[in-house]
Amino acid sequence: MKIGADWNGLYELLNDLIRQEDAADLETSLSEHIDNLIPADRGAAFFKYYDNSPHCVRWPEYAAPLVPDFNIHYGKVCPVPFHLGNMMLGPISWSHYRHTEYDTDFNKPLHIGHSMGCGFRLMGENVVHILALNRSRASKGFSQRDMRNFNQLTGLFAALYHRIENTAKCIENQIREVNMRPGMIPLSPREFEICILLCRHCSAREIAKSLEISPRTVERHCMHVYYKMNVSNRNELLNLILSSGS
Repeated sequence: MKIGADWNGLYELLNDLIRQEDAADLETSLSEHIDNLIPADRGAAFFKYYDNSPHCVRWPEYAAPLVPDFNIHYGKVCPVPFHLGNMMLGPISWSHYRHTEYDTDFNKPLHIGHSMGCGFRLMGENVVHILALNRSRASKGFSQRDMRNFNQLTGLFAALYHRIENTAKCIENQIREVNMRPGMIPLSPREFEICILLCRHCSAREIAKSLEISPRTVERHCMHVYYKMNVSNRNELLNLILSSGS
């Protein structure tokens, strides 16, 4: 695969993650490193496209507080729709849409001047995964060459997300299998959710944010999970669950 020199870091990261043996932290590793490796100074945003509009899954940290507003409103008024036919967005220069509500209220506070994106579907899913790259108004816009480079890399993103999805399903199955053993007390639906997140190495704060509950409530649920699974702490839980699939 021929990739421009400024895209090599992202290409190597994706290949490394796809080959990684411990697959539980793939999405976290990608999130931690992608903004440092893409030629886009305002970072990368991750979306899922359904109900005819994009729903933000993750913005770079600087924009995270605006995710709820985007999902409620701005995804519906974006003047440039994502073209599901060719799975492409852009390259877009928002200067052509400077007086739209979307650009005034959403792009301008985040200093976004240029965007482009690519999407992919996983087998058996109706949802389209979208990765959008953003540059500031002061930066040079994305070129057609950037678009070609990014489009080539979406095959690697699809392979990585396929692995992430399979890993999540494997962890769920392993938790169910262990929890059905003699001597175990069945987990409640909420405890099962939290057990999955514990096995994906999420912190109490991350779990609280994901489930929209308080960290103290998370800690209480964790104690119930440990009691019902006959373990004393997270490390013992991880050893129990992850060793069951080996």
